[in-house]
Amino acid sequence: MFRDTILFLIQNEACLEFTRKWLTLFIGIIASYIAIQTFKENLKQRKLENTFKMLDYMRKHINNEQIETFKVLFKANIVSSECAGTPNNEFHFDNLLIANKHKNSTFEDTYPIDYIENMFSEGGCGNGDIANMIEIFNLISKYLNEGKLIEGLIWYKYGQLLITCYKWTKYLDEKNDFRENEITFYNEFNKFMKNVEKNNLSVQPTKMYVYLE
Repeated sequence: MFRDTILFLIQNEACLEFTRKWLTLFIGIIASYIAIQTFKENLKQRKLENTFKMLDYMRKHINNEQIETFKVLFKANIVSSECAGTPNNEFHFDNLLIANKHKNSTFEDTYPIDYIENMFSEGGCGNGDIANMIEIFNLISKYLNEGKLIEGLIWYKYGQLLITCYKWTKYLDEKNDFRENEITFYNEFNKFMKNVEKNNLSVQPTKMYVYLE
């Protein structure tokens, strides 16, 4: 009888120890899952906060004057090439395109025709407002490439500017046969836009600053 009691206690203790180990493992799994989910939510929140901070930075540094310059160049290049059949690399600054769109502009006098090849050189039509805009895009593209910002929010606000500026910088890369490791002031920007082409972000809704007319 005594022997049976001892055996029962030993077996019961082994069973309790087995149960205790499984409970400890189960609790550990639950705690790890909660910790991982909390970490992910914190990352999402931080990413959202960083995106809004970056949007505020862009709003402050891409001013109305730069937007107006962009509209002029868009009409002189994109509208001109798609509607009038001019070469893709040319900017045609005629009075029909410029009138009442950029009142302080002297583009139609200074640059009757300009070219993408020359636009960022000294005196070129893009050397100034558009170059500054692309430099800002290049800055934020570094963080976009690292996955630290929400692409969709940036795209919704600046998508038309991004895709149009990329047409110009992409043309320059192809024209000059630049490789990815060659340094330009738009390296990170072009890298991001190549990813945009791959993941079809460009089909997402975006604010329109200027329309084809």
